[in-house]
Amino acid sequence: MAHSTIINIAKKGSIVVLLLCGVFTLGCTKKSASEVSVESNDSEVVPAQPVSSSRPQPIEKKNAKSQTDPNDPTIKKPQGGAAQPSEISPIKPKTVSLDALAIPAGWMGGSNPPNRFVQLSKASSCYSGSNCTEITYSTGGNWAGIVYWPPVCGESGTDQAWENVRSGACGINLIEKEDFTDIERFSFWARGQGTIEFKVGAVDIPPIPGATTGKVTLSNSWKKYEIPLKAVDLNSSSGLFIWTAADLDNPDGAKFTIDKLQFEGQ
Repeated sequence: MAHSTIINIAKKGSIVVLLLCGVFTLGCTKKSASEVSVESNDSEVVPAQPVSSSRPQPIEKKNAKSQTDPNDPTIKKPQGGAAQPSEISPIKPKTVSLDALAIPAGWMGGSNPPNRFVQLSKASSCYSGSNCTEITYSTGGNWAGIVYWPPVCGESGTDQAWENVRSGACGINLIEKEDFTDIERFSFWARGQGTIEFKVGAVDIPPIPGATTGKVTLSNSWKKYEIPLKAVDLNSSSGLFIWTAADLDNPDGAKFTIDKLQFEGQ
């Protein structure tokens, strides 16, 4: 009798223990790991510490690969958006010497023959190199000058040559002939004594009406002069460079040197 009572008590005790464990387990599942507290023997509550996962974090392989392999075809390229900066090669300036295009063939003046009042010679000192021209202008003919025109117009100022020059029949397209994108100016260096006007074209010689420096008074020091050509039609040009001098501006004559005559652009 005593033996069966002990067995019954043991069975009941097992059921109680199982029930208590079940209640305890059920209560644990309702709490997250971060909310669990550990109770010590003296009832002091120790806050639970956050637990870092021991599992490795997933790696975004696509992002990692895009940093090392920008040509990966599996990576989608951004559409639209701001333009990406790119290296732009600067456009190099282009120059063409007047000597390659024209000759000083159109001598002119208030009295004939013009060569009585104008002489050309090789200068002893140039701004660049050793091939430059010294010009001497003498008074007595009221005015004088020279037109530099394409050789096809004629080697001297005959009546037929002047007709071809003034009509533009022997003119050249400077942009196409020299493969320019744009011609910005005609430039040259000059020094000497005298008041001279320098031009590209004239009121009766293409390009019409042309462009000019106006009358400039030269000095003994080299100086660069420029004739702007952006607004000038150079499709058929025969008067590629012109200079004129007048007695009124040069009562004692003039003597000057010109060098490095050229068209500039791109």
